[in-house]
Order: sequence, then C-alpha cells, then structure tokens
Amino acid sequence: MKPNPGELVVLIAIPRGMLDDLPEEDQLAIKEIVGKPILLNEYDDAGRAELEFTDRDGKFHFLYVAPDFIKAAGTNSRLELRTRVESEIRRAFLGVGLGKGTSLRQAQIADGRKNEPSTQKEITDNWSRVSLDELERDCVAHLDALGFRYYIPAPMLSVLEHYNSSSMRVIGTLTGLYPKKDNTWEYHMHRYSLLDATQKAAIARFLSELPKLVELDSESQKVVERALRNYWGEYLQSNAAG
Repeated sequence: MKPNPGELVVLIAIPRGMLDDLPEEDQLAIKEIVGKPILLNEYDDAGRAELEFTDRDGKFHFLYVAPDFIKAAGTNSRLELRTRVESEIRRAFLGVGLGKGTSLRQAQIADGRKNEPSTQKEITDNWSRVSLDELERDCVAHLDALGFRYYIPAPMLSVLEHYNSSSMRVIGTLTGLYPKKDNTWEYHMHRYSLLDATQKAAIARFLSELPKLVELDSESQKVVERALRNYWGEYLQSNAAG
C-alpha cells in the first residue's frame, strides 16, 4: 500500500543516476538518510514522492523519487508528530537571517554578563547551525525583533530535542513565547512584530503539540497553556482552518 502524504517513510535505495553531478555534500546527505525515517510531503503531478529532510549541518533538502523507492516507516505516532512539527518550524523560518538584529552574544552583554570567549565565529546567516552551547547563553529576553525572528526556531527545536526543565535555555525559550497581560505586553508584541502568519502558526503548533512530545514539568506546562491562551491560540486556529 502506498504511503500517504504527511507520513514518515524510509528511502529504500538511491535511484540510479540521482547523485550524478550533485555537489559532494548533497551526495553525502542523501546517502546518510537511506533507511532512516523522513517525511513524505506529497506526490507531484508526475507521481513522484516529495521527501523532506534536514542534514547534519541543518541544511534543508527536498528529494523526488518514484514510489517504488520508499516504504512506510512503521507506526510511531509520537515520532511522526514530532517530525511534522519540526518540519513546519524549519519551513516557516527557512532562509531567515539576522541582518542588523541583536545577536546572542550582543544580548549577553546587554544582560550585564561577561561575554564568554569563543573560538567560533558567531553564526548570523543560518540559525539551524547555531550550536546548543550558543543557545545555552540564554539571552532570548534581550533580543530585538530581528534577533528574535532569527533565533527563535533554533531554541524551539532544541526544546524538542533536549528538554530540561531546569535549563535556562528551555525556560528562556518558553517564557519568551509567553506574553503576559501586564506592562510587558507591548515589549512582547514588538518582538513578535516581524513574524509572518506562517511563522506564528509554526510557533502555535509547537506550543500546542509540545505537551504530547515532551514530559513537561508543571511550571512549563502552565507557561505553555497560558502562552496559547493569551496570544498563540489564535494562530493555531488560523493554521487549522487553512
């Protein structure tokens, strides 16, 4: 039986000639996903399966193969849901750069903390390559609107992958998405002002599905519920309607 769009599938083998003339890094990325669960987006007009995956460097790939080259990955509803949520985040923020926005290291200085020395150049053009160590700096609260739009997908994905209720990275990410109806409301609205409808829908989906994907502690659970109630739930409904 042919897998349905939205399901996880496994690439059985690489079609003959597919790797010809591709850059070496693309060839490696395709070879590495053979036999691993990846997302089936849809079937195109020619009947080919459109597959979507992210390589080890965070680069987004689309692959088109005949249905004979894929099979269903098996039943794992949590893995499938997580893959969909991650994919929606990556799609929504694909190509977003920092521009002239505030970087994490600049935000750390604004927070009054000494900037920890690093031998690595700060990544400002590909949020998917920002390391977990960099995200642990937890300066989300001091990012401007440009910085927030650039960085927020990375810590959201990190919460799915590395949830730790005591981590300031996790706490900072969730509280950064929780606009309280007090004198900080306008501050949050300013930081969300550059997000488009697709990006807001991806954030809303992340918050809505997070309790199903991660065992949240009671405080995180309350923050997520209130964030949806106060602001993001509206975009979740818009997303569902579309």
